[in-house]
Amino acid sequence: LRADNVWLDTLNFEKEVAVASQHMKADETALALEHFEAADRLYRGDYLEDVDNDWCNYERERLSGVHFEMLKRMAKCYDDAGDTEKAIRICQGILRQDPYRESTLQSLMHYQAKNREYDAIRAQFRYLKELLEREGGEPLPETTQVYQSLLRH
Repeated sequence: LRADNVWLDTLNFEKEVAVASQHMKADETALALEHFEAADRLYRGDYLEDVDNDWCNYERERLSGVHFEMLKRMAKCYDDAGDTEKAIRICQGILRQDPYRESTLQSLMHYQAKNREYDAIRAQFRYLKELLEREGGEPLPETTQVYQSLLRH
């Protein structure tokens, strides 16, 4: 088996993310979005979800983390391109899958503030706060600070 004859979705996913990131750093938003969208199409869920061993679990979590971060950066590109609604939908999708991603919530609240969706900001923050309080925790100080500063509008 020759490596140049093999196509792996995971490798191509990570290549698309890397290329998108380069375009994002160069302020080439349209090209970044093109590659982020291509990467998102390649990501089809948890890596080898039916296999339970240490190596697979590690790789599954790593790729999931790459995907979540990629989505968050894609949301920023959409916002930069003037499509704040799309940025909001992406962040909401991330939080449906993992409601504990406070950095995503912080981004979401910023996008909602741009659209003057202050009731949505309150609801999102309240939901996170209640979720964490049930487990004996509380939002990160940074999340609380973002929340409070955005509501001072």
